[in-house]
Amino acid sequence: MSIYIWDKEIKDLCIWDTPVKEAYLWDTKVRPSTTPITTAWVYHNANLWLISISSDWSTWLTIADKNLWATTVWNSWDTLTWANCGNYFQWGNIYAFPNMGTVSFWHSSTQASVEWYWPLNYYNSSTWIDVNPWDISTSTWFNFDLYWWQTDTVEAKRWPCVVWYHIPSITEWTNIFNLWVTLWAWSASNYNSLLNYLKLPSVWIRNWSDTTMAYVNQAAWYWTATRSNTNNAKIFLVLWTVSLSSHYNIYYGMPIRPFKNEAVQPDTSRIKLY
Repeated sequence: MSIYIWDKEIKDLCIWDTPVKEAYLWDTKVRPSTTPITTAWVYHNANLWLISISSDWSTWLTIADKNLWATTVWNSWDTLTWANCGNYFQWGNIYAFPNMGTVSFWHSSTQASVEWYWPLNYYNSSTWIDVNPWDISTSTWFNFDLYWWQTDTVEAKRWPCVVWYHIPSITEWTNIFNLWVTLWAWSASNYNSLLNYLKLPSVWIRNWSDTTMAYVNQAAWYWTATRSNTNNAKIFLVLWTVSLSSHYNIYYGMPIRPFKNEAVQPDTSRIKLY
């Protein structure tokens, strides 16, 4: 692909006196030229922070390569840190709580009134509510659309993710798991492979009552946008096995792994993870 300004082709792309080594048009690398990959498996683009996955080389799923608000990719040989684990969230609240150590939060045992929140009008509060469910709309109706599960579009499920990403549903996590079981990359009992290839740290949870850490170095817990009932939401859980049907109380603190709204087909500049 050539790059043009008006009708003149750019031969040497520079910023001041420094040649530009790589250039992207959205998610597509255009300089130097690359060839789309048509072989299945897991591919990582560290520049774009993406992991793309396919079992048939034509249908792709793409996720972020790190948890929400993590600044460093986690690798299987790394120690868990604030930088590579990301932040914690109570389900339905887009406020990012700290993920490591003993931290003092402003606590409340009073349920939050959330009837006036919906997609594009998000609930964002630094108060940690230690009663389950932490939210209430009326005595007979709860707002299942706090994480935009009822609206159920990727645009509605964006926040607190960045633009072009969203909180995945339990169905999306299930699709990724099933895709790689097909390729023998992992299974419910071979959970370490899943964590390693998708760069998912075993991030524990914060207890609802005192915000202390639980299941330290033992499990990976990830919120989905799917609320299963008044008190619970579905989670993607790896605790000695992979569980895709678990649900957990929405007042616990857990991380989020963003999914890309539209899958990105990898090219030959990507690193093959599996």
